[in-house]
Amino acid sequence: MCRRTATQAPIAETKPVKPVQISAADTAAIHTGIKRVLKDPESARFGEIAAGIDDKGDTIACVHVNAKNGFGGYTGMKTYMGMLTNDKPRRFVVAGGVPDHLLEHRDQATYKVCNDFGLRLSG
Repeated sequence: MCRRTATQAPIAETKPVKPVQISAADTAAIHTGIKRVLKDPESARFGEIAAGIDDKGDTIACVHVNAKNGFGGYTGMKTYMGMLTNDKPRRFVVAGGVPDHLLEHRDQATYKVCNDFGLRLSG
């Protein structure tokens, strides 16, 4: 029996972004966007934010967040990344859905991608 295999499209090379300071309004948009994906949004404790503009003019941000999980305990700082939209008002779209069986690797992978973009968060 003959099986066809799909060819994967090449993954685009990650290029460092140009670091930028973000405004208070953008910080609020980032917080709102991340809260939308948390199990307990009101528990969110935001840490460091690193942001930059890519060669297409998009603002990419990486953020440390500590929030409660489904059991009511704080998880420790986790890394989230996403993009600020260019519409008004700006919104923050968190990147990537991760299947439940890979959640333990999400933070490590997100942290690596942030570093590849040149958006380094401490810790």
